[in-house]
This record gives sequence, C-alpha cells and structure tokens, in this order.
Amino acid sequence: MLRKSLLVTAIISAPAAAQTTAAKPDEIVVTTTIEAYDPTSDIATRTGTPELEAPFSMDAVGAALIDDRGLTTLTDALRTVAGTAPISGIGNFNTRFRLRGFAANNILRNGFRQAIGFNVTDVAHIDRIEVLKGPASALYGRFDPGGVINIVTKRPLSDNRFFASSTIDEDGQLRGTVDLNWAASETVSARVNAAFDNGKNFRDFVENETYFVAPSVAFQLGNQTRLIIEGEYSNRDGVFDRGFVSNAQLLNLPPERFLGDPADTYRNRTTATSATLEHGDIDDVRLRLGASYSRSRSDGFYFFPVAGGAGVPLVSAAGVLNRRIQTTFDVQTDYSATAEVAARFGSAIETTVLAAVEYNRDEGTSVIRRSTTNAPINIFAPVYGAPRPAPNAGIVDSAASNDSIAGLLQIETAWTPWLRTTLGARLERLESRFTDNLTGRSGAADETAFTPRAGVTILPGNGFAIYGNFGRSFAPEVTTRPIVDNVQPEPSIGEQFEVGARWEGADGRIRANVALFDITRSNIRVAEPGGSPFDRQVGEQRSRGFELDLAAQPVPELRFEATYAYVDAEVTRDSLLTGRKLQATPTHSASIWSRLDIHPRFGIGAGVFLVSDRFVDTQNTFALDGFARADGAIYWRPLDRLEVQLNLLNAFDAGYFENGNTNNNFYPGQPRTIRATAKVVL
Repeated sequence: MLRKSLLVTAIISAPAAAQTTAAKPDEIVVTTTIEAYDPTSDIATRTGTPELEAPFSMDAVGAALIDDRGLTTLTDALRTVAGTAPISGIGNFNTRFRLRGFAANNILRNGFRQAIGFNVTDVAHIDRIEVLKGPASALYGRFDPGGVINIVTKRPLSDNRFFASSTIDEDGQLRGTVDLNWAASETVSARVNAAFDNGKNFRDFVENETYFVAPSVAFQLGNQTRLIIEGEYSNRDGVFDRGFVSNAQLLNLPPERFLGDPADTYRNRTTATSATLEHGDIDDVRLRLGASYSRSRSDGFYFFPVAGGAGVPLVSAAGVLNRRIQTTFDVQTDYSATAEVAARFGSAIETTVLAAVEYNRDEGTSVIRRSTTNAPINIFAPVYGAPRPAPNAGIVDSAASNDSIAGLLQIETAWTPWLRTTLGARLERLESRFTDNLTGRSGAADETAFTPRAGVTILPGNGFAIYGNFGRSFAPEVTTRPIVDNVQPEPSIGEQFEVGARWEGADGRIRANVALFDITRSNIRVAEPGGSPFDRQVGEQRSRGFELDLAAQPVPELRFEATYAYVDAEVTRDSLLTGRKLQATPTHSASIWSRLDIHPRFGIGAGVFLVSDRFVDTQNTFALDGFARADGAIYWRPLDRLEVQLNLLNAFDAGYFENGNTNNNFYPGQPRTIRATAKVVL
C-alpha cells in the first residue's frame, strides 16, 4: 500500500512537464509526431543528405520516444533500433552497447569522440540518439565494425521555454528534471538542463544518487554564423552492483538479491565541454570548427566475486559465493578538435563535397587493488557486514593513450534523378601506447590507416530506394603482450558488404528500411598455445544478418515503431574459439512500440520487446535465456499545460537477464514496475 500511495501522492503534489500545447476541448492533441519518434539523422554523411538518398543503414531514437516509454536510463533506449543490444556497464553505473554483434567501445557526443567509460549524458539532456550501422571509420575514425552511436544533446532555442518533470516508481525512485530556455535577444540564447535522481531501484540496498546539469549558450554572430558553447557535469555516488556471476545456481535467485555489501561504494565525476562554430550554408559553402574536452574520474571500494585459491571455488555446490574486497581508481580524458568544409554545387550533375581535418587524444589510467582475504557469502541466505581489510595485492596498474590526426574526403554525386554515388576515405595517423606498471611491460604502435567506403543509391521513384555499400573500419590492438617475432601490432580491420532498400510514403509519415549485411573483422589477437607469452594476429570474426526497421504515423493519432534483427555472429578463426558465437549477441531480436491518442486529453501506449538466447562468455559455456517483455503506458492531460503519465514496465513480470560488461557477470532485468510522471510546460 505504501508504494501505491507514494505514486498517488507524487501525481497530485508534483507538477511536472508536458510537451503539449493548449487545445480546444473537441480536438485531438497530437503530442508527438513520427519525426519526434524517428528524427531525421545526419550521421551517415555529415552533409544533410536525405536519408532516402544515402546508401547506408542508419536509425535514430527521438527524445519523445524515450519519454513516452518512461525511460530514465539508456539501457532500454535502443531496443527500438534493429541490431543493437545493451550491456550493463561498470558496476551498473553506465550502459554499453553491441551493434551487429561487435562492441561499441566508444561513442560520439554531438559528433565528438567520447570514451564509453564515462557516465553518458543523462536522458533528460538527450535530443536524439543516432546510430550508423556498419564500419564508420571513414567518417569518424577508429571504431569496431558494428557501427557508431552519436548522442545529440539539447541546444539553445530561439524562444523562451520552461519544462519540468517529477517521476516516482514503486521501488522508491525519485527523479526530477528541469529544462529552461531563455532567449536573451535575437542573437543570444541560453539553455539549462538539469536532473536529480535518487537512484533507488528493485535491487536490495542499491541506490545511485545522481546530480546532473548541462548549461549551453548560443550566439548568432551573423546571418550565417552561429557559435554554440556547451557544458555538462555529472556527479554520481552509490553502491557498486556487480550483479550475478555466471553460474546456473544464480539464475533462480530473486531479481532483487544483492551479493555485494550495503557498505560498498562507487563514485563517478564527469565533466564535458565543447564549442562549435558554424558559418555558411551547404548549398553554398559551409565551414564548421569544433573542439571538445571530457574527463571522468571514478573510484570504488567494494566486494568483488573471485575464486579464493585452492579448494575455494567462485561458487560452491552449496551456493557459497567467494568475494574479496577491492579498490578501484580510474581516470579517462578525451580531447578532440575538427575543422571541416562542405559545399554543394552543380545543376545537371549535383556534387556535394566534404573535407575535414580532425585531431583526437584519449588517455586513461586504471588501478585495482584487492585483498587476499576471502569474504564468502551464501547466495540463498546472505549475511552482510563482512570485515573489509585493506587491499594488499595489485591486480591492475595501467596507463593507455591514443593520439591521432586524420584527414577525410567525401564526394557525393547525383548523376541523374535516380542514381547517386558516395565515395569517401580517411587517412589517419595513430600513435598508441599501453603500460603495465605491475610488470614493467609496455606496448606501442605507430600506425597509418586508410579506411575507404563507397555506396550507390538507385531511386526508382514512388518513395523507393535501393542501396549498396562497402566500408572498412580499424581499431588499435595494443596491449603489453608482444606479437610473435616482436613485430609491431597492426590494427584490427573490419570490412562490410551491405545491400538494402528503403521506402518513404504518406509524405514521410511511413518509413521502412531493410538491410542484408556481411561483416568480417580480422587481425584479432590470438594467444599462442602452450602458455606462450606471445600473440599472433590471425583471429577473425564474422557477423551476417538481416534487419528491418519500420516507423509510421498512418493517422495523426497513431505512431508506432517496429524492428526485427537476425544476427549470426561467430568466431571464424582462433586457436581455441573457432565456431563459438560472439558474446552478448542474440540471434533474434524484435520490438514494437506504439502510442494512440484516443481523446483530446487521453492516450495509451504499448510495446513488446523480444530477445533470444545469448552467451555471456567468449567460450560459450554459459547462456542467458531469451525473453519477451511487454510495457504499457497511459497519458492524461487534466490541464492544458499539465500531463500525467503512468508507465507499466514489464507488465507480465517476465523474469529475464541482461548481459554484464565482462565474461563472468550478468544482471537481472527490471521486474514489473509502475512508474508515474507529472510534467508541466510553460
């Protein structure tokens, strides 16, 4: 009863924001459009080429879709993008993703590279999330071949606005957000997004309190010149949650069971700032200059599950999990700068040219120390409060850096009204360094990578497009383990062949994309057999599959998104793992989400998300079962500027698990939860 009364109290007493406008009582109020759910994305070309004409697979998730689904973290945000799979990050403090079977170890934030170890932007500050599928190195540099994710944040607008929201759920989560935009004059505007979240959730003892603020200011320096300066600060304190280890006994534990200790701690501080100056128009000449700086610092003191030596397994047959106390300290810093020029010219044969020079440096340090004293806990009847001796053994003490400078050129040509081609290439000079301070070993590589891509689009008419592309990616493979014969390690290389088709109908209110892809990643490190300290770069992985994305608004009152992906991702060459499936990658996944406004002041939403079995580890010894999860929502607007929203997450209380960030952990999925939000807009 207490949980339900909290929900009612929050709805009545906490005015919060609705993205609605005043309306007459007898008219349907459409609070979101298909463009708000599936916004137009520029991630595939960086030149504003219409998606129908671009020969690459891409998708986007708008803030309205995230909001309608009642999401407060990124974990489920990309469920409506085919071929993506979330991975709970370090201590469940952040979210990582796999794209077409390959890890997205870095992301973009407003086009600038950012390490995934950061606390990623709060969902309250997200305008849209863009996904470019397949190798993206020709445009964005060193990435694995599955694709790249770009988080686009909210920027200053030209009018005054105020939005606030308050959220509470059955688990005691309290969350508030504010979005204030101030048009100081015709040439200056400022915006502040802020959020607070007490971080309570269904896991026992786990609370991750978050404070987030993101100020930005825009200056209109002329008719065609705009400068935007943005900042972010995130402060997150909470309990480190390792989830469950990969052992079958833990699959039947209640999802709230916590196997750390209530005294476990983890803290993260993240700052980010960027400035972008844009001048001109692409139909003439557009110049864009930008720079970005980000820094994240994390530290923790918590029990970590680990085998305890001879006769002390990780999990005993009696259900005793062994742990040892450990401390962690991590710092990650990114610097980026770019200068690009784009122009479109020609009439009979239209050509769009993009040229850019980019610089990036990322550097990080990581230190982990662990006690040698065992601290077992019974997984069926846990007792907390074990002694916390000072960690006395070094586990990790490393430093890594990557320095790169690159130039790229892209030429898009409309040869006829029905034929377009895209040719592009990037030349990047990369210096990578890795040092292990525990062993005194170091690794280094100085590489020059050439990453081309090419695509063709055929436009037969009636909103149809047929496309095909080839692309290449690269990523450094530098560790302290030497390569056989002590040769310099080469980057891993990804190559993709893709064909697909798009259709846009009903004046853009119906959008569909299907794609067939074949990706091969080679030059992967493989350990020499027999305990050798050397590696060979002969490993290979392959991902083949089919994707379908559909977004539609057939009538003004109904919006929906549907996706399906088949991904066959496996190791094709390795000394030990040949034939194994890539971890954390379901063969089948599908989703559908819809919202229907059935009355001027009332709407409903519903969705289903399907995920098949997937392996936790690279050896394929432990798999998580597939699941089907259903969500629902009710939207009610009692006043013109007030909206109340109820979300029912996991309506049928399906038991399921999410992949963790290592070979040896996973997390219980969200049980059935009612979440209430009140919103107000002025």
